[in-house]
Amino acid sequence: MNSVIVFVNLISALFIFIIIIGLYQVPQDAIRLTRHFRYCMWACFAGLLTEMAAHGLNGLSEYGAAVFAFNLLSFILIDCVIVFYGFYFYYLITQTDKSYPKTLPNLTVVLCAIDICFSIVGAITGKLFKIVDGSYVAGPWSPYSKVIGGICFIATVVVFMRYHKAFGITSPMVTSLFVIVPLLSFVILAPQAGDIRNGFVGAAASLAVVYVIVQSRIIAEATANAELYNTLSTHDILTGLGNRRGYQAFVGSNSIKGEAAAVFADVNSLKEANDRLGHEAGDKLIVKSAEILKNAFPDGKVFRVSGDEFVCIIENATRDTFTKRMDDLAALIYDGGRYLSVGYSVGDGSDILDLVKKAEQVMYMDKSRYYKETGKDRRH
Repeated sequence: MNSVIVFVNLISALFIFIIIIGLYQVPQDAIRLTRHFRYCMWACFAGLLTEMAAHGLNGLSEYGAAVFAFNLLSFILIDCVIVFYGFYFYYLITQTDKSYPKTLPNLTVVLCAIDICFSIVGAITGKLFKIVDGSYVAGPWSPYSKVIGGICFIATVVVFMRYHKAFGITSPMVTSLFVIVPLLSFVILAPQAGDIRNGFVGAAASLAVVYVIVQSRIIAEATANAELYNTLSTHDILTGLGNRRGYQAFVGSNSIKGEAAAVFADVNSLKEANDRLGHEAGDKLIVKSAEILKNAFPDGKVFRVSGDEFVCIIENATRDTFTKRMDDLAALIYDGGRYLSVGYSVGDGSDILDLVKKAEQVMYMDKSRYYKETGKDRRH
């Protein structure tokens, strides 16, 4: 048993597995963008374990059949890693360069399929390797088993160097790490381990470099986009307040204990402002209303639930103190031109929708007074 290879493969497998688990702890869009990379990681992880088992059982005559199976499976899995690598690179490059042909990954499939057939035939005939008293013995075909893998690796490196900007890499030094790290792992390991048959440790090192340099950036960008989408989906772009979806999410996911207050506000004469002064003036009126409500209720949640309607929810509100706050707000609105009609309700916070409904009814009463006192057309 080669204890060095067993130990290094075990550590590499644990490291790769940790990365794989992390790849599933990202937003759904990021999971979609990382699927090809995950295929590479899973194939490499399986190869590390298989190669570890092959070396761990080597020399135990009673496990001769298992040693044969694990070695053959190792030869097959390294080809799977190469194929997934090729398609992963193709996928990343075509995100920015649609003209990149699918020739290379398809050619990789053909070459690796030939190599798998070569490995199976060589293992069965004993030309690639044979098991003698439970020990792996290289056959005359053994030197040729690395030819196709080497060709595919060199082709992948050339493609990576040629299209490195598609991976978001601009530094030649960083680009060179893709080649240096896996080769360095072979240089360090070879004198210690002696018999390196499939190179899964080098593949793991290469994948680790890709993860740190390329994949982590893709995940970060996808995560940021997901967070931005979530913010935009629950917030109003014009005012920065929560929108109707945000309001519904808040009401559906929050259980308010004790007393609470609900305020319902509606912008007065918004249609008139849009028709006479333009929509920019109408937007300014909406933004002004939003600012007033945010300043009036810094301890609450303020939502723009429709074009000209706002809902404010304030927890831990008592009727006496909140009445004073609403009187101050009303005075501010009247002094500013009465651009809002407002209603409020204070009560049991466990039924916030009922409080909002009552506040809306009070708001409509205030709006009726507005139209009556100003003489303006209700349709405007």
